[in-house]
Amino acid sequence: MLGRLTVFMSLASLLAANAAADWPTDLSANLPVRVAPGTQEYVGITSDGAGGAIIAWRDGNSSTGRMRARRVRDGGILAWDSSMVVCASLGIVPSLVSDAAGGAIIVSGNHANESLFFAQAQRIDSVGTIQWTYNLGYGANPDVASDGAGGAFLAWVKYHSPGTNVYLQHFDGAGARWGSGVNLNPSPGQSIYQLEPAVVADGAGGAIAAWRNEDDSVLVQRVNSTGQLQWGPSGITLSRSITAEDPKILSDGSGGAIVAWGNGGFIDAQRVDASGTPQWTPGGVSAASSVLFSDGMTSKGSIQLISDGAGGVIVGYQKNGSNSRPAVFAQHIDLNGIKKWGGGVVVTGDVAIGDMTYEVAPDGVGGAVFAFTDRNGTVNVFGQRLTPTGVRMWGDTRRPISAAAGDELSPAFVFSGPQELIVAWHDTRNEPSSGDIYAQHFSLNDPIVSVDPSPGLPTPTFSVHPNPFSSSINMSVIVPRPGQLRADLVDVGGRTVARTSWSVASGRNALSWDLGHVGPPRSPPGIYFLRLSSPGWSVVSRMVRVR
Repeated sequence: MLGRLTVFMSLASLLAANAAADWPTDLSANLPVRVAPGTQEYVGITSDGAGGAIIAWRDGNSSTGRMRARRVRDGGILAWDSSMVVCASLGIVPSLVSDAAGGAIIVSGNHANESLFFAQAQRIDSVGTIQWTYNLGYGANPDVASDGAGGAFLAWVKYHSPGTNVYLQHFDGAGARWGSGVNLNPSPGQSIYQLEPAVVADGAGGAIAAWRNEDDSVLVQRVNSTGQLQWGPSGITLSRSITAEDPKILSDGSGGAIVAWGNGGFIDAQRVDASGTPQWTPGGVSAASSVLFSDGMTSKGSIQLISDGAGGVIVGYQKNGSNSRPAVFAQHIDLNGIKKWGGGVVVTGDVAIGDMTYEVAPDGVGGAVFAFTDRNGTVNVFGQRLTPTGVRMWGDTRRPISAAAGDELSPAFVFSGPQELIVAWHDTRNEPSSGDIYAQHFSLNDPIVSVDPSPGLPTPTFSVHPNPFSSSINMSVIVPRPGQLRADLVDVGGRTVARTSWSVASGRNALSWDLGHVGPPRSPPGIYFLRLSSPGWSVVSRMVRVR
């Protein structure tokens, strides 16, 4: 095969049966969630709590659109009928959270005209039955967050005359709610237009929401478990910048929140404690600068926040990379407002070409996992993982998630287990002018190989045993050409604790590595990552060290 060939190998599928054994192993195949005439797009996803996921999407075109949903069970088993309608009439981008019982709470809506939509929240149970529906009325910009107890918080822009207000609503699993919702800024004399809300649970039965006023100031408000405003009638002002936009919010794990927003060519962030007191530099910490594309447009809509597990935040965003094409970046800000990753990490690497959308989630050990699109002829979905120190664990090779013909667009993903993810996207392989919905499972424990071999040479394969290991490990590596092979043992903090190399022949090589005395005096038990690399390819595998 000419050009770049990207190969994904799962040791688990080679060595033993596992929970994802029925998922396609051919990355050009993937799992068809919905294949039908018309355009399937605007994908949302949440975990079903049992190793699978619930996927929602807009199905149809401008005159016949519907919002639909389908459950994918553990192992890639499709449940529910893919034609099931969740929201009748023209659907918007769905937002959904788990109901903690195998189902989901889905927020969607339909357009009343070109500028308004009629918002709707529904709970659908584990077998696909709609349990309740609530119509929120005319509004815009809905954002939904789990309450951690099977219910959800919903923030949205509610229209009145003249202007708009940001409202907050809570639903429990049975559909009980706070009347018609809580106006987060009811004080007379405040901004006529309040826009772009974001919401997160406060961990005490209530929620904290952020939004932007028409004067581009950014505010936050806390509401307790009974729907009472906690931070005065107007909320707390975090920024009075005339260019603020697109606020996002994240719990700090201590009853407060971290808010980030665009500010012209910058991204600013601020942490507030449980009483609403800002904790960082007045006006916010500058998380990123020069967040502009070559046409001068800002990266509005690209900010995403995840927890670092220690009260800080990892901020994802987009701007032009070194090749003047859009790339995905990340910055880590700790609990005290200190930036940890210098000027930011290029998540997508220097090989990024463009046409990017992305999603990010914490990896559970202080780092982050990204899924993103990139164009190389067609648009495909890739993955990347950052260590807690900002090291790209999968290098510039990244990780292929789909390699099908046609374009894969707007991926959304969710953890289906501690180290297992399900990714869904809008796919044009069958209908180039429209598209369908496909999904793929992958494990953070699986090795990944990226290679550009000459025609006729074998594809690199790799296995290692024992795993877990105590001292020595044995490897079987098939390589496409002779040369130097380097091995690095990396801890979860991104530090290389051992390194060695061999001269290898083309074909199969049996290698051993004595790690019995690594570290001072040896590396402790725990999770490590073994990276093998040679010119043109690399592979990473998760390892566990025991005493």
